Amino acid sequence: MDYLDERLKLVHDFHERFTDLRSKRWECRIIYREDSLEETLKRVNDALLRKATIKIILPPGPEPKHKKLIELLRQTDEELASEEQKSKRNYPVVWGLIERRRYIETRLHVLIKPSILKRDNNRCLACGSKENLELARLSGGDMARPEKINKKGTLWRYPDAEKRWAEENMLTLCERCHKQLDSFIARIWRRKLGHINIQRAVELLQSGTLKELPPISPEARVYGRQVFTCRSMRTFFKVLRKATISSKQNNQKKARLFLSAVKREWDFICKRAVFPIEVQTKAEELLSEIYSLGSTEELERAEQGVRDVIIGYLEKTILPEVFSKFKEALLNQDEKLSKLSAA
Repeated sequence: MDYLDERLKLVHDFHERFTDLRSKRWECRIIYREDSLEETLKRVNDALLRKATIKIILPPGPEPKHKKLIELLRQTDEELASEEQKSKRNYPVVWGLIERRRYIETRLHVLIKPSILKRDNNRCLACGSKENLELARLSGGDMARPEKINKKGTLWRYPDAEKRWAEENMLTLCERCHKQLDSFIARIWRRKLGHINIQRAVELLQSGTLKELPPISPEARVYGRQVFTCRSMRTFFKVLRKATISSKQNNQKKARLFLSAVKREWDFICKRAVFPIEVQTKAEELLSEIYSLGSTEELERAEQGVRDVIIGYLEKTILPEVFSKFKEALLNQDEKLSKLSAA
């Protein structure tokens, strides 16, 4: 029996023998955790003889393993983020950190799952089933899957370790309810509602709300359609500018490759975006001049004409906030392309 067990036994014996003294105002003797075993025995015996109440401040217990693992996971995420931001990465180090991250999350899952199951009485909170129980999360994504924020995969953002593994972020669900909570439609609902707690998530699952898409207002539908059109136009302007740059660099093969992409993007836009006949006709006339691959000055003039026609129409028809974001994104895109052509 170690020192801590000895002191716990003394406290237990004392409370058993003098339970009736708790309601009376006796002298309180405090035994601190720094005291040795001999000092503790002496103080307890003295308190027993004097019939005095006693309070023993025990040393804090060992820190739970999952707390240390969460801290290690946070440090691993920081190391990964700093390593991936370097221009010249050490890929064996990156892969080693990714494997360590997966191992830590697997260990955390094994350690925390029993406590969450016990808290939820070993049943699915949505349907009450006791079979095929799984650990579900309200936020943070799937286990050991970082969130990608760059299309080329050059940078990853990892979820906050403490929030991801907090008890209020996890609940017990069966396999069927877990799939429903992590479905595509459910993710749309969760994004629409913002951060939800366990009770709200259970209500949504029980009501069957997560099986249908959330209602979209006419204003939101118009806004989404305009944002989609602006994104398509940015792609169209991008390949058009690349075709002009390639022609300016006397790379006719590359220029024709981008012009085929321009034609494909324009056909795609015309099928999904409704342009007036005069706007579409004017743009197609200028595009026919570009397709003929004339001189560089003619290409630049035709490209600027297409931009003026389409941007002038969008400025008059779409919402001001959508157009301002589109204009800003287009300027950033042009700056990057100009730097690329100058390099």
